[in-house]
Amino acid sequence: MNFYLLKLMQSKNLYLLMLQSSQEVLKKSIFAIQIEIKFSLFYCDQPLFVTENDPHKLLKLACIADILNFPDYTLGIMEHLTLSHGADPRYNLANTIFDRLSQFSDLVEQGLENLPVIQSIQDYIRF
Repeated sequence: MNFYLLKLMQSKNLYLLMLQSSQEVLKKSIFAIQIEIKFSLFYCDQPLFVTENDPHKLLKLACIADILNFPDYTLGIMEHLTLSHGADPRYNLANTIFDRLSQFSDLVEQGLENLPVIQSIQDYIRF
């Protein structure tokens, strides 16, 4: 058996189709797969990494992503949690997102309210 690293980067919506259509090859010869994933929609009907909808598990995943220094993944999960479960104060992370992004002076100068993530969670921000 040969072992390879398969990298699927910058493949937009196609990575899922590519993996599904090559299952037999993957079972026999691939040791590791590196995939660029998204937590927020960038393309119409794009499959997202966040398919789990248990808010407690998602919060754990956000913490792990943060510890591993993946701020974009952390932000995406936090946005998803807020939009999907923000009615529960334990999972309304809008203020946390806003506070963390406020630490970047260049974003503040450009106007945080112009960021897509802030626009999507604006109804959940409480001051």
